[in-house]
Amino acid sequence: MTATRPPHVADQIGATVETSPHAPCVVTDDASLTYRRMWDRAGELAAQLARLGVGNGHKVAILSPNSLDCVVAMVTVARSGAAWLPLNHRDSRTASAEVLHRFGCHALLVAPELAAEVAPLTEAVPSLVVAVELGSHREIVAGPVPAADPEDDGLAAVFATGGTTGLPKGVAFTADRLAAMVRGYGEIIAEPDDVYLAAAPLTHVGGRICLGVLASGGRVAVLPAFEPGAVLAAIERHRVTTTTLTSTMLYRLLDHPDVRIYDTSSLRALAFGAGPTALSRIKQALDVFGPVLESGYGQTEAPMLMARLRPEEFVDATGAPVDDARLAAVGRPTSWCDMLVVDDDGNPLPAGEAGEIVVRGDFTMSGYYRDPELTAARRCGDHWRTGDVGRFDSDGYLTIVGRKTDLIITGGFNVYPAEVESAAMEVPGLAECAAFGIPDAEWGERVVLVAVPLPGATPDVGTIRTHLRERLGGVKTPKLIRIAESLPRNENGKVLKRFVAEQFAENPAA
Repeated sequence: MTATRPPHVADQIGATVETSPHAPCVVTDDASLTYRRMWDRAGELAAQLARLGVGNGHKVAILSPNSLDCVVAMVTVARSGAAWLPLNHRDSRTASAEVLHRFGCHALLVAPELAAEVAPLTEAVPSLVVAVELGSHREIVAGPVPAADPEDDGLAAVFATGGTTGLPKGVAFTADRLAAMVRGYGEIIAEPDDVYLAAAPLTHVGGRICLGVLASGGRVAVLPAFEPGAVLAAIERHRVTTTTLTSTMLYRLLDHPDVRIYDTSSLRALAFGAGPTALSRIKQALDVFGPVLESGYGQTEAPMLMARLRPEEFVDATGAPVDDARLAAVGRPTSWCDMLVVDDDGNPLPAGEAGEIVVRGDFTMSGYYRDPELTAARRCGDHWRTGDVGRFDSDGYLTIVGRKTDLIITGGFNVYPAEVESAAMEVPGLAECAAFGIPDAEWGERVVLVAVPLPGATPDVGTIRTHLRERLGGVKTPKLIRIAESLPRNENGKVLKRFVAEQFAENPAA
């Protein structure tokens, strides 16, 4: 008896191709592909990989900036039956080689402008024996491919994410779980006529969203990189309906001098996140773009479907912004998610009490790649521990308090950096900030705040401290406050808080 094939992303996108073969699928400012042409190109490249020996149980990395060919490459990997391993093209060669080596990558699909990276990468990564140039399909390396490890049978993706040891963790998704994520996107977020703007890197959540858009019959408009003017122009030109931005990207859009000149009326959902967002900026965005904002909660281990705060929930019946507590929430759990807030022993907590967020759903990761100890440590019964601390209100809305590992214990009291940062952002003239703890002989840890002013603003440290003391009390008020020109971020827009803390510890008087 033949075993039934588990759900697969390739099947979902293939179904859309059959129903809408001539519909636009992927567009840039100077090129476009229909669903049929995209599917055929991906099929040709998948067949080439198969001839080279790459298929189920192998890992295929994509090294490319955002492009039409990058989207085709993602569908190619799905059609090949191999596992997708995204690479950040802006990472150093050493960092890329570490990811490829750590997860035993076999093949690389590379943009033409990055083809020179292939030779040093194959030298550093013995398992990397195939490399094909996107667009031309030129075989740069075509060595013999070893048989796939049976342990990787059915693996569909490995997403590299930071680890506490400094080495990347591999967040693994089997084919059925990646397909569930795509199916959930179609049911909860997508509409068939969507035009999704891929301005954030396709190596991160934007790439996973693209798969959901294609499976739902929408269109993906691709920008090579985020640039505020280009994003606004693309929204107007392509009549974009949805996009996802980090909070920093949203700020840069709002600060563009022509933001109110471009026609953004096609937007129905401008999703933002990847870090705390100043309430003043949320209200500004509602004023500029209208009631189209959408926030949510997801992480690499459980992408995008955990909780959502929809556009209609940002405003009241008069169209005015709702109260600050609701604006600060990330929404209510989706129908695809079973979510709890628990204490240290895994017991569910009532509304109003903060604890670790745990989640269960078909769309979550299968586990950490070949790391059973870490996988077991993240288990909480049949839920996954997110590592995030949050609380539900009486209406079921979730607010993120902070990361459990970021907890500052000062004088025996618990302080979560996100609470300090949120309060600090109420002070006029601040663009962003980061709170963290540093060792202290008297207090155990001292709370420190590094704040970045808005252009032209000169916030006063004393004013910030007075506001925080009135808002949070003496224990949570930072003992030290510093003004900085900027905060370091990774490509996905998240503040590298550990780097900030290390810099401060090395030079606290700066």
